[in-house]
Amino acid sequence: MPETKLTTSQKNELRAATLKTIAETFELAGDMTVEVANTAFAVPAVVDGIETWVEVSVKVPSGPKDGTGYDPFALRTSLLNERAIQAQKAAEALAKKVKAQEEREAKALAKETAKAQKEADEEEMAEGEDEDFNDFSAEVEGDEEEESEA
Repeated sequence: MPETKLTTSQKNELRAATLKTIAETFELAGDMTVEVANTAFAVPAVVDGIETWVEVSVKVPSGPKDGTGYDPFALRTSLLNERAIQAQKAAEALAKKVKAQEEREAKALAKETAKAQKEADEEEMAEGEDEDFNDFSAEVEGDEEEESEA
């Protein structure tokens, strides 16, 4: 039966060849590459005028210790599921935040409405008092006129 696992030497050769291919791709695009480890190189980058580095590393996975081998499709499925869960949690958090904001705004609006109603009621009462005073003044003036006629 043929060997189903790569030897360390085979892994090292595969890693080096893959790393070389990727580095050459960057170099063909005009980027400088700097080897920083046996399994990695760095490429300079500029983001919004800020100079930085991107490190590219290559690994040859052997899979889980149970001997089932490396399964990138299962890992991809797991990654997508995890992202979906994170997206759902983020959506729930956003909905909760929006609801809380709406409740604060509704409470503030209710408070403003109550304040405006109170001010309107106070104005109405003050106007009513003025009318009562005017009615009283008219009565007093009318009584004075009657007394002066008599």
